[in-house]
Amino acid sequence: MRFRAMLAAGCLALSFGSPATAGEVHTLDGLVFEAPDRWAQFAGIEGQELGFIRPDSLGRLSVYWWLPDEPLLGAPDILSHETLTVAGRPALLIHYDFYSEESLKAVLLEPRSDGRQLVIAIDFPRGETATHDALLRQVLESVRLGVDAASPGEAGREDVPPAGGSGGPVAPDGGSTAVHAWLSARFGPDCSMVELEEWRHPVRDVLQQAGANRLLWLALCQDRTYPVFGMAFDYDPAGATRDYFLPLWQDMLDANGGWAFSVAVLGDQILINVAQDAGGIVVDEEALEATPPDPATAAPGSGTGTEPGIAFTDDLPARDDAGSSLSLPGPLPGGNGGSALSGADPETLPPVSGTPDPGASPRNGMEAVMRDLNDYLKD
Repeated sequence: MRFRAMLAAGCLALSFGSPATAGEVHTLDGLVFEAPDRWAQFAGIEGQELGFIRPDSLGRLSVYWWLPDEPLLGAPDILSHETLTVAGRPALLIHYDFYSEESLKAVLLEPRSDGRQLVIAIDFPRGETATHDALLRQVLESVRLGVDAASPGEAGREDVPPAGGSGGPVAPDGGSTAVHAWLSARFGPDCSMVELEEWRHPVRDVLQQAGANRLLWLALCQDRTYPVFGMAFDYDPAGATRDYFLPLWQDMLDANGGWAFSVAVLGDQILINVAQDAGGIVVDEEALEATPPDPATAAPGSGTGTEPGIAFTDDLPARDDAGSSLSLPGPLPGGNGGSALSGADPETLPPVSGTPDPGASPRNGMEAVMRDLNDYLKD
């Protein structure tokens, strides 16, 4: 892990650190927290990382804003993990065994607008789990987010609204529970909705490039490891439009780091499950016996001006340099690495099929339909 390398290098600067007293407040780019008693600050990168070391130099605490570049779960050295709440936000606490030492790492599952997630991790000798678990939880209890770093005592956790919601299971229309009830029945009771207006991720770029679709809602299920997209399309996924949909599923899979996902196509009452194995992409379609909201109200182009979700058309979208934002823990069956909606840097991802030039026109869905129809007529 990157923070382990940073801490090891920071030990060289130990002589410059001063002991932290109980309750001493530290700030890090919108984050306020209290350092452990007598732990010396020994390393730091302005606005990104702070490192502390315990008096006998055998324990290290790292606090940093992490840009996701790997899955949170799935590594062989993970002993256990659990969910918890930090400053009103959902977080994952992971326990590692690194041979001569152990590590506990808490990661906020809701990122900042730039895609970075807060990580607070503590390394310690093997066999001292209980002591350092309690110590880490004390640090987590002191965390404040979104407050003025110059006056950290003026705002508590109750004064800071969660970014993008609490992460709990809520319906996208605010009052109806139809979507969540359907998700719970199909994918399990722990699904949570994502705020679409705040969602920035390479998969969104793929949807923009593809056009001819509307993203109605996005849910994260199965311990926030499995994305389910509620969508409406101008074309029938089960019809003669394979030239449009198969490349789209592949592009979404690539942009999602190879992690599986599902797409509920509400207007056509189809659930499409997309994954990959050693032979390539695997697409499974099943009929939806019971669907979330009335598809008629979700169909794009109804002309009401109040259609839900986000519409992606065949018009060239404005380029979005804001970066990605959503990270999820845990690999999925059939995955090939990466992180589900991991927020990887779009510049390092493969281009959307048919648009190797980021400034080129998006793949036109109608052209794909006409091409497929012509092939059908020729046959």
